[in-house]
Amino acid sequence: MAEVIEPEAFNERFTIGLDAAGQLIERTVRQMTTNEVLAAVQFYDNEIVRLEREAQPWSRLIAEAGAAGRLRELDLTGTAAEALHRLADALNTSVRLETLIMALMPGWQKNPVRRFRP
Repeated sequence: MAEVIEPEAFNERFTIGLDAAGQLIERTVRQMTTNEVLAAVQFYDNEIVRLEREAQPWSRLIAEAGAAGRLRELDLTGTAAEALHRLADALNTSVRLETLIMALMPGWQKNPVRRFRP
């Protein structure tokens, strides 16, 4: 069964990059050009990679504690919690972006075949 997307979901603004002054450039998916859609996907992919790197020490601790059955003993507050929350937020935003793109462009593939010039 297809997912039902509420119309107001299409009003969410996504970051497509930074301007020359370092300010975020944001648009709704409906406002984006094709290149901006690709830029937004790339922006969130890069952000997720950066945040995964930042959260890696805590992710490793969680995995080790889980394997040892000691998750409840972990104190994931402060910096650890912030890093993991930022990563979760970026992942969720990326999923929402992809969902809207697929609703507007059913043939969308995240890794489209690239055309190379001779």
